[in-house]
Amino acid sequence: MASLGRAGAFLGLVLIAAPTAGMSLVLVHVGFLLAPDEIRSGWPVHRVSAVAFGSLGLVILAWVRLVERRSLATIGLTGLPATDFLRGHLVGLAWRPRPSRGSGS
Repeated sequence: MASLGRAGAFLGLVLIAAPTAGMSLVLVHVGFLLAPDEIRSGWPVHRVSAVAFGSLGLVILAWVRLVERRSLATIGLTGLPATDFLRGHLVGLAWRPRPSRGSGS
């Protein structure tokens, strides 16, 4: 059972941490970020988020297709997967949380 825990930690690092860290370095190089955790002023957060989360989405899609050898329909992507992804991403970008009352700002 201990080896399963180590394998899970390893997969977490490989599938989540490595692409996230790599993408943040790419975004620093391109100029979207000043540092791996600081967005350049004037660049909309949704641009940085689209690139960062899009790269993680590609990792998940590759895992499903190449490792699990399942169709994308088994994870809910039917028809044109890109259309479903973009529709969901646009809904996420359009949603804005309401400011809480009594926060003083």
